[in-house]
Amino acid sequence: MQGFIKIKTMIGKKVLANLLKKKSKRIVKFCNINEANSFGLLCVVKEEKDFKKIIGLIKYLKDEFGIRNIKALAYYPKKDNPIFIQSRLGFDFYNIKDLNWFCLPNTVTTRNFINESYDILLDVTDGEFTPQKFILHYSKSSLKVGTFSQKNKPYLDLMIDFKSKDFQENINQVVSYLDMLNNKKDN
Repeated sequence: MQGFIKIKTMIGKKVLANLLKKKSKRIVKFCNINEANSFGLLCVVKEEKDFKKIIGLIKYLKDEFGIRNIKALAYYPKKDNPIFIQSRLGFDFYNIKDLNWFCLPNTVTTRNFINESYDILLDVTDGEFTPQKFILHYSKSSLKVGTFSQKNKPYLDLMIDFKSKDFQENINQVVSYLDMLNNKKDN
């Protein structure tokens, strides 16, 4: 099975490379976190502690910034549905079984997430996951934010170079940058 996933991933990377050659029609709008009405989170959840971090982040964004429309979409890189992840209001996930032959996640949940125009979409994915790149590419979000890397450059509008491996410290850094942004309509 692992060999089949590697082949799908290789095909997916080639499809993404071809997609990136086309000019995007999406208009980037920078948004201060204090003025955001909607917030999308893209992540990978491998174990229960990852799930709890994302749930904590959602609660933090709601409590601290009053953002009511927050949705998280997690990729679980296995075939089973783990006991610790429950789809609930504001949190959905997909797994390997939901990927088509070139690693595009093809579920109602992922299509709804992609079509939602979030003021800010934050990718907290740690590592290289082709399905997440498809979601970033197709997302209609106004501002896409994530980790600095050359591989992320075509997908993100704002990249942050994290010096720490600590999740909470990195989130604080993201919030600090998003708090400094001017919300000019003509950007």
